[in-house]
Parts: sequence; structure tokens; C-alpha cells
Amino acid sequence: MSTQFLEAVKKGDRAVVDRMLDADPSLASAKDASGISAVLLAHYYGKADVAAALVAEETRHRRCREERSQRRLRRRARAGRG
Repeated sequence: MSTQFLEAVKKGDRAVVDRMLDADPSLASAKDASGISAVLLAHYYGKADVAAALVAEETRHRRCREERSQRRLRRRARAGRG
């Protein structure tokens, strides 16, 4: 799936990129076999709109993970396991 996603990024196929990100938000931080990130590939291939969408999705995904972590910590603190 990651290979298909990175190909869509390179082509600048925003519809496919958006659809795949909806299905799996972690793809925003995908890397190719050389370790090059999807955002860097988008920039390299001149797909600024795709790069911007990837940055926004990666930020949203990171924020969601942080919020889940904070909720977990608050629950543990309330239960006296802080």
C-alpha cells in the first residue's frame, strides 16, 4: 500500500493521496526504500499541494496520538496509577 501511495504522491494525484490518507493516516509519514519521506518526494516532484496536504495530515495525526496519550495519562492519574 505504501508503494502505491508514494507513486500517487510523485504523480501529484491528490484524489488518490487523500483517499489513501483517509483509509490510513499514518501514510503521511511513509518513506520509500531509500528512507525519503512522502513530503520530500512531493516537493522534489513539484507537487506543493500534495506536500501541504501531507504536512497537514501528519500534524493532525500526531496531534490525535498526543491527545490519546494525554487522556490515557489522565485516566491513570485518576485511578491512582499516575
